[in-house]
Amino acid sequence: MSDGAYVPLSTSSELHLEGDNNHRSKDHLYENLTDDIFIEADTFKDHKYKSTSGIHTEKFQKLTYKILYDLYPKYCPKCNVILSKGVKNRPDLVRCGNKNCHHQVSRLSYTPLHHFKLPIWMFGYILEESILQFPKVITSVEISKRLSISYKSARLLKQRIQVFSSHQVEVLRKLYYNDLKDTFKDVNLPNVDEGKDIKKHLGKKLYRKIPHTDTAVLYSASQRSNQHRKRFRHGGLTASIYQSDSVGGKQVGILVSTIATQNGCVFFDSVPDQKANTLGPLLRKTVPYESPLFSDEGYPWLWGIYKKHRTVNHQAHSKDKRYKFAKNRWSKFSIHNQVAEGNQRLLKSAFSSYCYVKPTYSQLYLNELSFIKSIRAVGMDRLVTAHREGVVPNVSRIYTHKNTYLKDQITKYCYHPLTLEERNRQKTASVVNQGNPILESIYHNAKLINLHIEMKRNDDFWRNPEIKYYIKLKEKYYGSIAKNLWNALTESKEKKWVNLNKIVVSAKLPKRTSLRIVRRWAELKIVSIEDNQYFNTERRGFDYVIKINVENLPKLLYHLSRIEFERGQDNIRKYIKTKKRKTQ
Repeated sequence: MSDGAYVPLSTSSELHLEGDNNHRSKDHLYENLTDDIFIEADTFKDHKYKSTSGIHTEKFQKLTYKILYDLYPKYCPKCNVILSKGVKNRPDLVRCGNKNCHHQVSRLSYTPLHHFKLPIWMFGYILEESILQFPKVITSVEISKRLSISYKSARLLKQRIQVFSSHQVEVLRKLYYNDLKDTFKDVNLPNVDEGKDIKKHLGKKLYRKIPHTDTAVLYSASQRSNQHRKRFRHGGLTASIYQSDSVGGKQVGILVSTIATQNGCVFFDSVPDQKANTLGPLLRKTVPYESPLFSDEGYPWLWGIYKKHRTVNHQAHSKDKRYKFAKNRWSKFSIHNQVAEGNQRLLKSAFSSYCYVKPTYSQLYLNELSFIKSIRAVGMDRLVTAHREGVVPNVSRIYTHKNTYLKDQITKYCYHPLTLEERNRQKTASVVNQGNPILESIYHNAKLINLHIEMKRNDDFWRNPEIKYYIKLKEKYYGSIAKNLWNALTESKEKKWVNLNKIVVSAKLPKRTSLRIVRRWAELKIVSIEDNQYFNTERRGFDYVIKINVENLPKLLYHLSRIEFERGQDNIRKYIKTKKRKTQ
């Protein structure tokens, strides 16, 4: 184009899924820099930094300006067009190409190079070197030695690259989501019970595009950091990233959630725990419901949400008594999460170059590595096309004019570790009723006085530190069954009365426990129950039909002592209507 606008090459929407088709993007960000970069030739003269150890400063200056034009374009407020004309001897300015306008603005403002004082080529040089040296990372000390600048300047340059990477990871995540949705829209997997090999069912090309997920720990909290206290109070991965509660419970290590595709994009996220409320939103915005998903058995809450979710049991025991573990505990029917584990190995080797990274800045470092790994598979052409198509809004139009732009962007992408009080509050937040806005209709209903009392008793139970842990485990067991039973009932809400036996069989729930739970609900007027055991003479035992009376299920206690259980058996029939057959 005459204005020097960059026209991206036509690329396939599958480039980010299989990087083998995009070899040229693995060597450099762009194929060449011979295009018109709308900069006057005299502006490339750099008189300050001549002794740069043979670095082609003009090339990397062009590279930096091309990145700014492609990914952070500036718009004229009057003509509403991209500013594409340079200003002689002032390379940081760009102006409107309209002869009657000549609107000028800094091409560095409100970008990762906001208030950039170093020579402009340094940003492009470090970014290119980071991609070429992957999986090895370039530390701030190495930047300082290579460019002969102070450590403080090198550290700030490193943060600018991390902010740039964080901006692009958001676009890559959206591209990844859309392409997975289109690829697996009409693809079905064989049922688990069939025992068919998924790789043979889908084919090698489609099988390689399946996303894998896993979690890993970086910089574990050692016994020395806990003042020589052992981690006997907690278990799992979260036990190794937090200090002991008696020391303060501060987060020391980093817990990373990984979503990756073979030879494609990878996304690392710093998380405080492995709960569904933490990992669920990350999976939801990265992997669509239509896509298959492979993981280990650490994601049981994905059952029923992702219909094509498959897991592998790493603790599977062998049927042969000579061996402890089964030989297919890493991969069974071509189901594994080794793609995510392989990327975590690259992550650990990369982070070994850093002495230590604070959890607060962990997300910036992870975004940098995610971008470098993903752009090698996607390529700049595909990324620029996404910007041109409006996948992400233009930066220069959405950010307000502030002098603290760079500082605000660094703070935005920082990870905020949870304190001990916040973690303790989260433990009870999922099991208490107080403060839950969806239960306001129950609190306003004066007819449910007994339910209000039981809800308060539930909250007091979970806040009492003297309650034994095994009693709380039983309550969590009953609570999980109650939640699954309630979800199954609400799915059949189009029917006024729902047969309990059919729900229990279809949801694969224990019948005795389900009977205890629904009787508890009937006692508190949450549901209405009718017993048809005398109406249907062909069936024996209980034959309940249930009608839901409230919109949302509150948290309740279902565990009963022996005295309460025997006392309650006499009052069961009081809350259940028995439907008898009419005599003719």
